Amino acid sequence: MNIKSKGKLRGYKEGFRKGFSLIEIAIVLVIVSILLGLGIRSCISGIETAKIDNTQDKLLNFKTFILRNFCKTGNLVKKKEIDSYYLKDAWNNDIELIYALDTNDSNPCSLKTTSLSVILPSGNEVKDVVAVILSPSANRVLDSNVSLNKVEVKNDDLWEYITLYEIKTQCCSNKGISILTDSLPPIVEGENYDITLVATGGKPPYKCDVTSENSTVESFFKNHLVQGSEAFPYCKIVFSEDDSKDFISLLSSSEVSINLEVKDSSNPPFLASRNYLITVIRRKL
Repeated sequence: MNIKSKGKLRGYKEGFRKGFSLIEIAIVLVIVSILLGLGIRSCISGIETAKIDNTQDKLLNFKTFILRNFCKTGNLVKKKEIDSYYLKDAWNNDIELIYALDTNDSNPCSLKTTSLSVILPSGNEVKDVVAVILSPSANRVLDSNVSLNKVEVKNDDLWEYITLYEIKTQCCSNKGISILTDSLPPIVEGENYDITLVATGGKPPYKCDVTSENSTVESFFKNHLVQGSEAFPYCKIVFSEDDSKDFISLLSSSEVSINLEVKDSSNPPFLASRNYLITVIRRKL
């Protein structure tokens, strides 16, 4: 009996396995924590990369939308007219839309240059920009240079911009307006004057303005301009017999020079201008 008991006890001891030491457990925990840390960082990095890609795609779609709308309508869309989807980035921050100040009064197709430029992180400057679409980096406030029509983008910003060249090459062929009135007839003292200023292209009706180096001439023509309307889209210069007498009495020369500027009803408008030299004929006493 004793021999069997010893045999069983000996077999039990041989099958016994010792547990992990504290050092081994600590090493395992360190390895697990490192792996978890790498996994979390990788996950966070993946989420951040996805947000960057999502926002960059949104900015590109925003740019495409502005270009397509302008090519179709001749109008630069305002922020309030844009789907709210485009106005927030993946971090739920506002996306900024900045237009060149020149486009407030003139259609880009009529411009030869713009005052807006973009300073890239490399330091290079992109000039003649029509619009900047910007997702500023966290906690960034756009500086005062924006009001001066210069936008400096940082390394952490996401952006797209539209140049005047892109607008003109993609959207401006067969667009714009032209003044068809080649010359203006003489102003004869004591006679009525009623001239239609014919324009074509763009979106009627047309609005006109006159400038001149002679302030008397400029003031007179401005006061006798009739703007286009839905009923009659063209501008006119109209004044009476007495008006012609009064006007000529103020002149010392036999010719007057004016510059006519015509805008259509697009928003912003297309623009055309033309210079005229008008003969003044005085009645002999």
